[in-house]
Amino acid sequence: MCVGSIIGCGWRRLNGTAIAEFDDAVRQLGDIVRRLPAKRVFIVTDTTLAKVGVLTAATAPLRDAGIEIGVFDGGQAEPSLLIIEQSTEEARRFGPDASPFPHGPARFT
Repeated sequence: MCVGSIIGCGWRRLNGTAIAEFDDAVRQLGDIVRRLPAKRVFIVTDTTLAKVGVLTAATAPLRDAGIEIGVFDGGQAEPSLLIIEQSTEEARRFGPDASPFPHGPARFT
């Protein structure tokens, strides 16, 4: 099952710009992932999001729910093939049982 199909987000305007409200979805991540059901989740992010607390905000409810988390924080916008290969290899080693992809759990074999 796809995490994205469970998490909804609302929209609001800030200074004329539409922004997504993910706070409620992030707080629900632990419950959402347990319903998949999943026990191991792999997150790909970048160092900036990790430094500003977005990664912690996402991982805290997962940890509270007893979910094991693997993280690759070397991502970037428009990643190179090398970064994609590195993150995929780390995910393969970690062995997640949940995926944000619409076709079900990650298959890294």
